[in-house]
Formats: sequence, C-alpha cells, structure tokens
Amino acid sequence: MIVIGNKLKLNDNELKIYQADTGLNTIPTTVEQYNQNLQNAADFWRKEALDDPSAELLAKLIENNKVA
Repeated sequence: MIVIGNKLKLNDNELKIYQADTGLNTIPTTVEQYNQNLQNAADFWRKEALDDPSAELLAKLIENNKVA
C-alpha cells in the first residue's frame, strides 16, 4: 500500500482483501474512501452480530485494516 497524503494506491493482494471485506468492486483512491468503506462494512457486520461473537470478531478484523 502506498499512501501519500490522502491519496492511496493498493497492490493486487490488498485490493482483493479490501473487496472481500467490503463487498465492493470499486478501487478506493483516497484514505478517506478506504477507511469509510471498511467502517461501513464493519458497521454492517456489527449490526448483524446481535449476539453472534463471530460477526463481532469479523467487524473488528475489518476495522483493523483501516489506515491510521
């Protein structure tokens, strides 16, 4: 992953992981887009979690991929 300011460039493997995590086929071009889409995916799983620890864990793993 290359980050310059708010601009973002993912390699092929990182893009596959991002697309699997978010369910999106788009390529994020900014850190803001990348993080927001990951947060949306985590929020979705957290909402689905209810009392399912595996869904909560998935949400946390997705959030862990965000760029600091």
